Amino acid sequence: MNLRLAAALVATAFALSACSGSDSDTEGTATVPDDQVIQPAEGTPSGFVEADLGAVSIAVPSDWDKQPETQPADNITSTVWRGQVQDGIATGGVDVRVITDPQQPADKAAQALAISAMATLGGRNIEPQEIVWPKASSAYFLEYEAQAPIPTASPSASASPAVTPELATRTLVLDLADGTQVQVTALSADSQDVPAEVLSTVVVKAEASEG
Repeated sequence: MNLRLAAALVATAFALSACSGSDSDTEGTATVPDDQVIQPAEGTPSGFVEADLGAVSIAVPSDWDKQPETQPADNITSTVWRGQVQDGIATGGVDVRVITDPQQPADKAAQALAISAMATLGGRNIEPQEIVWPKASSAYFLEYEAQAPIPTASPSASASPAVTPELATRTLVLDLADGTQVQVTALSADSQDVPAEVLSTVVVKAEASEG
């Protein structure tokens, strides 16, 4: 399916999966600062449904459709939800990647994602922010507006690809105490609030934080 949102999801997710790791020796028990840019949700938001993915759980809007789970690599499991499609365009979505034996720690993964998004998705001035996330040993947050080119209906040598409206894009990169890394990218074509609201529901499971 040549969906505009899918193009951005795939490009962002691959950038994330290429660069990941967990070498922090903290236990992820620090208190989340009150002024932190993103706060963990207190319960499941109204109209959202929760899903258990093993290392983490997440809640998504009830009208988002879960896609078949995939394994982009032997150590990566990807679970995607896609928002409703309007005029051939998915209006929102999220990709959750659980990575065992990651190659880089969360800070380097987040920085690589920022560089990739600026180079390929039209993101501007993206600076990963170190945050505190319950039961994560290391956590980073990114926020930016992404664009993905869409082929024209009748491509030709002189035709320029269409460009999507800006997609509000938010990402969490979490290193867990057991060595797993979780990367969550949510985006929306029609609301800047939804991606952050989805990420706020990410809960690291107790069993995953016990090293």
